[in-house]
Amino acid sequence: FATELNAYLKSKGKYNKSEKEITFEDIKDEYLSGNITAQRAIEMYVLYGGYSQEKATETVTKWRAERETGIAYDDIEDAFMDGEISEADARNLYTTYGGYTEEEASEKVTVLAFVKKHPECDGISYAAVENYTTYCEPSGVPAGTFYDAWQYNSSTRADVDENGESISGSKKVKVLDYINGLNLTYAQKDSLYYAFGWAESRIYEAPWH
Repeated sequence: FATELNAYLKSKGKYNKSEKEITFEDIKDEYLSGNITAQRAIEMYVLYGGYSQEKATETVTKWRAERETGIAYDDIEDAFMDGEISEADARNLYTTYGGYTEEEASEKVTVLAFVKKHPECDGISYAAVENYTTYCEPSGVPAGTFYDAWQYNSSTRADVDENGESISGSKKVKVLDYINGLNLTYAQKDSLYYAFGWAESRIYEAPWH
């Protein structure tokens, strides 16, 4: 793609800034160096890169993070994990340069902070973090144990009958058996039960009851 684009630029005459040729691959570096404006970078991506105005603006806005803060947008997560920036800093970077809403940025950074504290939970979702902190953390369930159980629950499928129809309740039985096999107290197993969204009125179905 880049080769074809540069051939096109050459045929049309490459954009010239102070007698310096700029190829498509140079646009980001030229912007970061202050040789072209954000608006010109956006225009070039639209004209020569086939980007929509929205996509080009989104791309260049992310570059602004590096130009204005010294932290490349794609390095925000690593910078937070390495302790170079705070949670507030990370939220601000995501909202300012990533187009996140305040809520979206808060959720993303909440997950990052959780994984920073519990590296064994890399890949966990915000919903899982919320359920852990609401139900399981107070009872003392280890974060890694919770996440393993959460993944088991997410990946387990119900049994099917001879017609290929799911058998009602069969998945729940499997997950309850999994929970029952964990080295946890009854109270901790109860907290996993609630974290998975099952009704308190049917907790008697759990094999540890």
